[in-house]
Formats: sequence, structure tokens, C-alpha cells
Amino acid sequence: TPKFAMRRLRSFNCRSNNIAQLFQLSLSKLASTIFNSIEIGDDMTTKELVQKAYDCFATEDMDTFRTLFHSDVVVKTNGMHKFSGTYNGFDDWFSNMPMQIPTHFDNFKVEPKLMIAEGEYVFVLAHGTATGMDADFGHLFRVQNEKISEFHILDDSQKWAATMKAM
Repeated sequence: TPKFAMRRLRSFNCRSNNIAQLFQLSLSKLASTIFNSIEIGDDMTTKELVQKAYDCFATEDMDTFRTLFHSDVVVKTNGMHKFSGTYNGFDDWFSNMPMQIPTHFDNFKVEPKLMIAEGEYVFVLAHGTATGMDADFGHLFRVQNEKISEFHILDDSQKWAATMKAM
């Protein structure tokens, strides 16, 4: 909470010999204290890692995107359409879902609107668009050992199915 963060800052003795110590507090550490997102390494929080995944997806930087996930990630997609089901491992999921999106959706984009972190979990309210589709999505990520280990895709499966060029 902000109150805890202020108490933490006041606990520093701000005499001249300790001012450098005060400024060494990294912004990500302070943010993780305030917003309950744990730091996972390289001064990155769980939320920042998930945001980086969205950024890589949007810019089609799939080499970096791949490094953000455990090789044995479990991905679950809701619904009763072609992409629904459980994928075991990054390669299974990546080749059978993200790599297939361009063949089924024109101009597909997904943009995070809100992220809520609770320990190693991050929930994202995202907005997805494609030609003929405009929908809100829910994505739940679990981050373990500095990588995404679980990804639950809770998209509007009826809109997905209705918009796909092929079922």
C-alpha cells in the first residue's frame, strides 16, 4: 500500500551519507511494493514481464516472445472452436495457435487495458480486434522462475468462432 511505501521511505536516515542509499531504491522495487507485483529478476516485475509479452506479440518479435515462456508452459484456451483446448509446451501452443491466427483473422491485434498482479499471477483485461471482430478478452498468466508457466486464454470464444475465416 502507499502508506507502507511511505513508512519504508521514512525508515531511511536521510543524512547526507545515506542519501545515495535512498536513491538506489529502484522504481520497480518501489512499484512492486505498492502494487503487489513481485520482482522476478533483472529488476522486472511479473506485470512488466507480461507487458513485454504483449509488446513482443504486437511488434512480431517472436524470438524475444519465445524467451518469456517456459518451454513446458501450459496454455488453456476456452471455447469450442478450432483453437480451444489445452496446449502442453510452448512449441505445441505456438505452432497451433499464434502462428495460425493470420490465416484465420485479418488485422488481428490484442492490447492490454488493465493488469492486476497478485503474487505470481497477473490478470489482464485486453481488447482484441480483427476485421469483423471487436471483443474484450481475459488473460491469466502465472509467472514462475522468471518465465510464464501458465497462460489461460479466456477470450470471447463466440466472437472468435464467428470471425474465423475457416473453422
